Amino acid sequence: MELRHLRYLVAVAEDGRLGRAAARLHVAQSALSRQIQDLERELGVALFERTSRGLRLAPAGRAFLDHARRALAEVEAGRRAAQAAALEGAVLRLALPDWASAMRRVTAALDAFRRRTPGSTVELDPTPWPLHPAALREERIDVGFGIGAAASDFAPELDAVWLADESSSWALLPATHPLAPRAQVTLRELADLPLLVPGRDVNAALYDHMVDAARSGGVEPRIATAPPSFAAGVAFIAAGAGWTFVTQSTQQDPPPGTVVRRVEGVHRALGMFALHRAADARPVVRTFVECVAAEFAEARPTA
Repeated sequence: MELRHLRYLVAVAEDGRLGRAAARLHVAQSALSRQIQDLERELGVALFERTSRGLRLAPAGRAFLDHARRALAEVEAGRRAAQAAALEGAVLRLALPDWASAMRRVTAALDAFRRRTPGSTVELDPTPWPLHPAALREERIDVGFGIGAAASDFAPELDAVWLADESSSWALLPATHPLAPRAQVTLRELADLPLLVPGRDVNAALYDHMVDAARSGGVEPRIATAPPSFAAGVAFIAAGAGWTFVTQSTQQDPPPGTVVRRVEGVHRALGMFALHRAADARPVVRTFVECVAAEFAEARPTA
């Protein structure tokens, strides 16, 4: 008997249908059915009764379910205890995103991380977020953040853990620009204003995404290289140096001296990712990534 047998049993008991349980567990329905049958053969009892409406726990299944849940809870408690011991004295070198909507969630994740790992230390690194992938590859930081269309936008030696998707069809403009009073703008109206984008050598996928979005309006944009720090780029824009694409949440709290306006006819989205080296399996890294993923998941709207 293996732990997966217990997890499968609990999932099927709670969902009542193999298809729903299989989707929840991310396994094929046929494989789940075989595993339940294997468990029944090993125990020598029928755990479920097959009905026209799905599966229902048999008396033996009801008797076994509580024990299965307790066993899984004990294993989880043991995992946490082992991680806590491994985390004692551990150091996490963390580089932060500098876009406001993400920072609020990352700060909350840091609070949760510190509660879970009181014996660990967090060292904050000032590397601007477009440079996080390079800092990770050079082992100057342990966890960073990135924006991309997909996890495959990042180097294969990095694990990119998806956090959220956002519309990227919004323009950050100088508050003094003639278009600023408008609720929406067009790419043609923005054509004479330089588009500030990270250098392609810094983040090729993001550069291509932004330039392709700007070209979708049928006008060749005036490309200007933005500084690697988002905060520095914002300062350039507030001073009238150009505009850039931002995600929708930026409109909730636009940086001083700027406005955020919808770009008509552009329908693009970008994902936010937590990044770490794929080879770095230390509990201190895994625990923080779990905390930040949970924080972003909690902030997502429910269907």
